[in-house]
Amino acid sequence: MSQQNVEIVREVIALMNDGADGELEPRLFDLFAPEALLDMSRRPLNPDVYQGHPGLLRLRREVPEVWDGFLLAPERIMDAGESVMVIETQPVRTGPRGAELKRRSAVIWTVRNGRVIRVETGLEAQEALELVRLREFL
Repeated sequence: MSQQNVEIVREVIALMNDGADGELEPRLFDLFAPEALLDMSRRPLNPDVYQGHPGLLRLRREVPEVWDGFLLAPERIMDAGESVMVIETQPVRTGPRGAELKRRSAVIWTVRNGRVIRVETGLEAQEALELVRLREFL
């Protein structure tokens, strides 16, 4: 089951990158539970928490408004059973003339019954490892 969760997270990341222009890939509704929680309160620009499919739609609308050229770039994906930890670099530019940022952070994805139920972004790697009890991978 946990390798399946890793594959689900990989697919979601690919779909989100494909739709980085603000379009929502319909398949995302299949991969996110209707009550999914996306906690992005730690991100540097436009921190927020998004709830359910309406929250996912709102997130997809807001990304191009705040981030220009936003792509998720996973460096490492680690299986933690129901959770999947991703170390990623987010190369972004804030608007057409904005600063270019490369932010490295950890994301914890929780997958249950083949659907994402929670995403927690903007964590430091050590903090995320402690949260999913994977210290041996650091």
